Amino acid sequence: MTRLGDGVFKSPTAQDAEAYCRNFGAPTRFLDGAAARVQAGEVSYRCD
Repeated sequence: MTRLGDGVFKSPTAQDAEAYCRNFGAPTRFLDGAAARVQAGEVSYRCD
């Protein structure tokens, strides 16, 4: 998990993202193209 700012994170896989948000009991909201810095194969998301 990497913090991109403004509450946006990136992880190598969707499963890693969901596991990270689950630590806080928060649902995962995946973002489409929210951060241009995210490379192919990685996902950007928020824990809302």
